[in-house]
Amino acid sequence: QGVYISLDQAEAMKDLFLSAANGQESHLLIKSLIIDDCGMSDEAFEQLLLGLVAQNELTRLHYINNNALGHRSAALLSRLCRRDIKNNHITEFNISNVQIAKTNKDCPQNIITGLLYDLEVPMKIRNIKFSNLDLNNKEITDAMVQMLESCAYIQYFNISNCNIQLSELVKITEELKLCCKLEYCNLGGNKVSVSSF
Repeated sequence: QGVYISLDQAEAMKDLFLSAANGQESHLLIKSLIIDDCGMSDEAFEQLLLGLVAQNELTRLHYINNNALGHRSAALLSRLCRRDIKNNHITEFNISNVQIAKTNKDCPQNIITGLLYDLEVPMKIRNIKFSNLDLNNKEITDAMVQMLESCAYIQYFNISNCNIQLSELVKITEELKLCCKLEYCNLGGNKVSVSSF
């Protein structure tokens, strides 16, 4: 937390993770990863994820505060999210207060939209947080609704401070009613009020 991680450092960590994936350094098999305020670039995160994809062990990811998420690292995150391995799925996923790359002609789909669709596939997500991001995009909220339709056992759901419009929040809350295991929900800081005329 709060320690800058350079591209060279990320590459060195990747090499350690790959050694663990190949049966060496087994104490470095990573099931839970928190990257908090590390100034991590998309390229550095990509290097870390290369090692984690090879290990195929990660179940909890928190990527938060003063980091960058671009199309290169998102492609690898997608592979982790879509895994359908017995007893080894992403169950806890937190992307909050990070810089998200914009769409472009080579990557026309919004990164968060793609990750939501990927989390939906194995239907094993239990705790999900997207906070302090700009999710004011119907494509994103439609993907969120679809994910909730498939993942009825979500226990923790936090989309606070994401600039989501009231009409889209209504759709999301309708799906949350079907989440029979929900213990915590935070929709605060979005556009929850209607301006009066």
